[in-house]
Amino acid sequence: MKKVFIAAMAIALFLGTTNVYGADYTDVWSSNWAFFAIREMSDKGIISGYPDETFKPNNKVAYGEFIKMAVISITGEDLGNTESGHWAENYYNKAIKLGYFTTDDISKSVLGEDIPRAHMALIISSILGDVTIENYNEIQGWLKDITSKTAYEYDITKSYATGVLTGYTDGTFKPDGTLTRAEAAMAIYRLTHKEVRVEPSDLSPVRDAVANFDSHYTNNGSFDLKLAKTKSVSYAPVSVIAGFTLNENRGTKWIKSTAEFEKTYYAWMYLIKDGKVIESLANGIVPVGTPNVYLYTQDITKVDYIGLLDVEDYNLILVPNPFKSK
Repeated sequence: MKKVFIAAMAIALFLGTTNVYGADYTDVWSSNWAFFAIREMSDKGIISGYPDETFKPNNKVAYGEFIKMAVISITGEDLGNTESGHWAENYYNKAIKLGYFTTDDISKSVLGEDIPRAHMALIISSILGDVTIENYNEIQGWLKDITSKTAYEYDITKSYATGVLTGYTDGTFKPDGTLTRAEAAMAIYRLTHKEVRVEPSDLSPVRDAVANFDSHYTNNGSFDLKLAKTKSVSYAPVSVIAGFTLNENRGTKWIKSTAEFEKTYYAWMYLIKDGKVIESLANGIVPVGTPNVYLYTQDITKVDYIGLLDVEDYNLILVPNPFKSK
């Protein structure tokens, strides 16, 4: 369908100055929608946190920081900080030479300002290189705030169609929205892990489930206001729920989680089939180191996706059902 040609990347992402790793951050629980990306890249030394052992996932990322990320991820070169002027000017100049953008696109004067999603898409689009999108107009139409007149609409649509950047459940992309450290980590993670890219077709079942959250009322007799608040949807590998097991005793069935998670979104789990939420599995917040248990009644072997809701950011994480019959 789509052919994506991506240069081999030697990834290095420097957003901090200390060697605090993913499992040690005091402010990144498994409830964070980008937890698995932050954890893996931190454990590999690709990103790092702050001296107070935090990652600050919701802090905004400036142009200079993201441009540095992009340059190092492609070239493997750490050019060092500029002694005079803005510290990221070496990376800015290199990015210009690499063709990521022109001085008309991004001025050197904005290096210290927060980078919007549109310019993030521009840089990612340049990294992706040649891409064939067969249903371009259809995909662009799925983003109601992006038209042919939108600045960088091609780069936005390409980044969205290839699954590196995602839109929001209200059908928008928010090109002027800012980028957080968690989003930056996830963007680089998706560039280097093709299996977790979120192509629009991958998320249609979950978007349908969110858009039709009242189907949960129809099927179960309860109205799930938390699901109704969902703002965005992400795709995650099955490894996110590795170790989860199915259990049954005298007709009672439950999913048991592992005990390694802290305050987690696993307190709110959804079974999704044919684009509808067929069951909500809620278990509240349990003490650290205590497995969660989720009672269910549906035939889980026929469920398409397990949805995990981060009730802090209201991001719904889509995990392919590992228990589905082959």
